[in-house]
Amino acid sequence: MLWSFAAHREVRSFRVSNIRFSGLAPGRRSLVVYRVDRGQSWSERALELLPTEKREVDVQERFACQVFTPGDSVTLAALEPGTIQSADEKPGR
Repeated sequence: MLWSFAAHREVRSFRVSNIRFSGLAPGRRSLVVYRVDRGQSWSERALELLPTEKREVDVQERFACQVFTPGDSVTLAALEPGTIQSADEKPGR
């Protein structure tokens, strides 16, 4: 998994952060965005961050995207192998 993050400390504003990845093997990936903010995007039961957004993307050796970063938050963008599974495709269903 490859990741990048953006932190924004101004409480009253927001920003669109440009995220760039390089040195990638071309192929299909899942872009997963996590955010720590007042919305408390984490699971207390599982003790993990909950994704704010998931997208399937095709990458080349370089990949860039933009993510929304509200004021007083930290955003993590991760490129994970494979594609996003629907609820019907997940194991155990």
